[in-house]
Amino acid sequence: MGPAIIKDLIKAGFKIRVFAKDSPNLYFREEYRNVDFITGNIIDTNITKIIDDCEIVIHMAALAHINNPGPEIRAMYEKINVEGTSKIINAAIQRRVKRFIFFSTIGVYGPTVNNIADESSPPNPKSPYAKSKLKAENIVLSAKDEKGNPISTVIRLATVYGPNDRGNFSKLARMISKGLFISIGDGSAKKTLIYENDVAGAVKEILNNSLTINKVFNITDGAIHSVREIIVAINEALGKKPMNFYLPEKPLRWGLRIFEKSTNMLGLKSKFGEWIIDKYTEDIAVSGEKFMKETGFKPRYDLKTGWRETVEIMKARGLI
Repeated sequence: MGPAIIKDLIKAGFKIRVFAKDSPNLYFREEYRNVDFITGNIIDTNITKIIDDCEIVIHMAALAHINNPGPEIRAMYEKINVEGTSKIINAAIQRRVKRFIFFSTIGVYGPTVNNIADESSPPNPKSPYAKSKLKAENIVLSAKDEKGNPISTVIRLATVYGPNDRGNFSKLARMISKGLFISIGDGSAKKTLIYENDVAGAVKEILNNSLTINKVFNITDGAIHSVREIIVAINEALGKKPMNFYLPEKPLRWGLRIFEKSTNMLGLKSKFGEWIIDKYTEDIAVSGEKFMKETGFKPRYDLKTGWRETVEIMKARGLI
């Protein structure tokens, strides 16, 4: 996602400084050739110095969602996602930054059972990650410049997929490509996605529209997808036929429950549990209509075109 945003902003004439934990990998050396790149972490680095002379700050650094995190990881969410964000927005105010874009998540709504959430829906985060992002949102939106004016826009991203994704959907694509994936349940659960290049387009729309300041927007591809539809799109992009077989949810849930309890009795932490099924079968259906109406943003990628390009690039990189 980051490289796609940087590439688009450079094309639009922006001069970019990137502050990241790791150096860019070999796929993006050309894109980053004219970028001022600084490595470090948001906890130990003097952020005020990093953003000196910057007019815009796009804050997407975070400890991402981790399934079934232990106490030490929960503490890191608070330190990186909450305290780190507070540090960055305070530095931005001190350095008189004009615009601040904060990347949050539609996970702050929690599961949307038989419902489609929008920006007026009350947040109900369930995971430590989503809870930390909601806290950070409130910090960012309450920050004001020296004249008492807000400078921030919060974007709640749908699940981002694409060739640079290192999360669950890239793993899913690799498993499907190897014939190792079997669906849990009938695939009727609802999900909301966006292709990484469309995130870049959304960022440009925000920067071109001062009326987006002090607002929260859901950023999506404009559709609600079933898990089954996503699996079909990945299979089609791979030139494969999706399996018609799936694992029934209830027996699998029962088996994982027994396994997890048995593991805990031995004093071990299980890598498997009911949370796997919960993550796969929960509905996260969110509307991105507000952002499209207020900015004129139109996603360029639907599910099929997004996965077709993702698979094409992943194949070229030898990732699948």
